Amino acid sequence: MRFEWRYTYEAAYVPPRCRKPRLGEFHCSAPHVVDVPELTLAQAPVAFRWADRGEAEKVRHLFDGKLYTPMVERNANTPDVHLGVEGIEKWFAQPCRPSDAPIRELYPDAEDKGSYGDKISALPSGTNILVSGELRAMAAVQEEEPDFIIIDGMAYWRGSEPCYEINTFGFSGNHGGTGFFIETVSNPDDDKGSDCFRADEREEALACAVETATNRGDTNDAPRFTDADAPRIEVLIPEAVRFRSHLFRLREMGLGPLTTMLMQTRLLEKCAKDLQTMMERHSDLINVAGYRTKDLLKLDGSGLSGLIEKVQESASEWEALKASTATKREG
Repeated sequence: MRFEWRYTYEAAYVPPRCRKPRLGEFHCSAPHVVDVPELTLAQAPVAFRWADRGEAEKVRHLFDGKLYTPMVERNANTPDVHLGVEGIEKWFAQPCRPSDAPIRELYPDAEDKGSYGDKISALPSGTNILVSGELRAMAAVQEEEPDFIIIDGMAYWRGSEPCYEINTFGFSGNHGGTGFFIETVSNPDDDKGSDCFRADEREEALACAVETATNRGDTNDAPRFTDADAPRIEVLIPEAVRFRSHLFRLREMGLGPLTTMLMQTRLLEKCAKDLQTMMERHSDLINVAGYRTKDLLKLDGSGLSGLIEKVQESASEWEALKASTATKREG
């Protein structure tokens, strides 16, 4: 289906019988044409489906390798209304107004006539155009062109990918607590940190939530993170899962069983604090614990291998020290 999207542009000009330049905003000479694909549900199937804590069910459709979400009209006291083609028509009815600051910089002293709105569609005949931003505006409109599709007569636009996220609140010890949520990520290559998991990493996300709550002493929250009680993202098309979570990146590096140890940065920090008080000579592990998630991902293969060796060496010496201390106490 074809839609017309009008846009405005700014220009510096001198009207007939005048000599001072003026700045104004004008409607384009021809609208920008946007073709929106009309599809069936079979052509754009549902890739993800979920409902989080009593909210209405949410879906993501997959078409041409991209995710789309229903275009809805939100009202304060009524449920969201899924819009049809009229929603896209209403969206395109609002003209695009790309900024053209360079023109205003070229003529800082020009009289600013502002926007003419619907009163004028083009510059008057006989006008001396000093600088026109129509071509720049045309390029900006093409770059900002929205991504809509129509599925069985209903409107959809680009949507983000769902994922799991563990958040903490308050001071721990059941003050505040630990939460397990479904969030979305717009860019699959974004580094969301070690507390964010892909839609197909629910088991790992639940394990991380339980461990986080246990370490914080949030005893009221840990029992809630079970397969039956925690929110779930239904993955209907596995190929649609493209978010490169922290755990996924570590697996790409081939770390195997060490993934969980490196993923839980908080555990390394806790271990470092214990070693700091009981083993002053183990400052190397303290430095290791100072690495954050993004720092670990920036290391090359040799640097990461060296980091793992330090962790393993310090952990082994720590266990040996504990065993030696226990033997002396028994003696």
